[in-house]
Amino acid sequence: EANDIIVSDQGTGAVIVGRDSGGAATFNGDIVLNRDLVLTNLGPFTAANRMWVYSHITGEGNLTAAGGGYVSLSQLETNTFAGDVTVLDAGTVFQVDAGRGLPATCNVEVGEGANLQPYGDLAINRLTGTGMVRGVQGTHALTVGAANGNALFAGRMVYNTQGGTPGILNL
Repeated sequence: EANDIIVSDQGTGAVIVGRDSGGAATFNGDIVLNRDLVLTNLGPFTAANRMWVYSHITGEGNLTAAGGGYVSLSQLETNTFAGDVTVLDAGTVFQVDAGRGLPATCNVEVGEGANLQPYGDLAINRLTGTGMVRGVQGTHALTVGAANGNALFAGRMVYNTQGGTPGILNL
């Protein structure tokens, strides 16, 4: 059963939604960002402990993936939120499905020790930070500057050899 998450514009600070122990968590209702949302998955980093977000995300707020675990955006509709994305905390892996996961106007910051994993072609506006970007299974393109943005990314782009099928990411 799908339950929508509406992040109210009442109050201050970010709203935190997450998983803190054993097993997977799945969100499949729409998410409306009227202010910032933090998706927190407190590891450990394993596929069995993944946070799956099958939600259509709209609104004006920013989105943060944190906690040191695995967070996957795997929605069926194109996300249209107007905010930016931050991948925080060493060990956090933020996997984004092809073409629909992040709006092309989105600015993405990947923190030290964190990972952005496009699963398919991905177009974003700006990429910053000191973390890691690596593809997932197959050959994909990462387009940076999709909305004429420019920035300095001081992290690493890595050939992914996990899971048996190499992940090659072309910039």
